[in-house]
Amino acid sequence: MSDTRNTPMNYDRDEIDQIRDMMAKGHPLVCPKCGDKLQHEGVVAGGGSQENVWALNCGQCNRTAILRDVTGERQ
Repeated sequence: MSDTRNTPMNYDRDEIDQIRDMMAKGHPLVCPKCGDKLQHEGVVAGGGSQENVWALNCGQCNRTAILRDVTGERQ
């Protein structure tokens, strides 16, 4: 039987929208569930003329999100 405490869960649509809004405004990225700082390892895809794709996760509540860069900083 699996241990759900170690299985990441996705954010719901409203929470993703909140994270996108933080990114777009240049605000620090915090988890919409618990308020903990979101962790990211950097860009996981993209670069150059393509949009960057970020993998974000919350170590506190074990939620994850994969988002395209919405800051408008593409080259």
